[in-house]
Amino acid sequence: MFLNQIDIEFYDKNLSEATKETYHSKIKKIKEYLEYKQMKNITCSQITNEFVIKFLDYLRYTKKLGSRTRDNYYTFIVTLTKWMIDKKYLLENPCEGIKKIHRKKNDKQTIPKEIKEEFFTYYQETNPNYFV
Repeated sequence: MFLNQIDIEFYDKNLSEATKETYHSKIKKIKEYLEYKQMKNITCSQITNEFVIKFLDYLRYTKKLGSRTRDNYYTFIVTLTKWMIDKKYLLENPCEGIKKIHRKKNDKQTIPKEIKEEFFTYYQETNPNYFV
């Protein structure tokens, strides 16, 4: 049902094609996990905190996906389970207490204002068409 609604939202131009494809891909990976665990006939009530943790661990440690990819799946599961709660398929949030993997801080630095102004002045003088 979730994917049917996603498809309708896409056709009504409420979702991008990239989002639609991402959701389909994520559901496919959940189905692969269910087959791997031999859980083909799962009910909504079986989507528990433990289930979500084990699925995310499967992605990270069995499938050897990176931490960012694992976190993207976590974000999708949060979206999916929120939809399930809104539709009354779930009573509780199974993602409660699960966190994204802590990644090291980005080493990027912002360019100081003075240097930006120097670049601006330089290009304004040497290549005024750059600003057209």
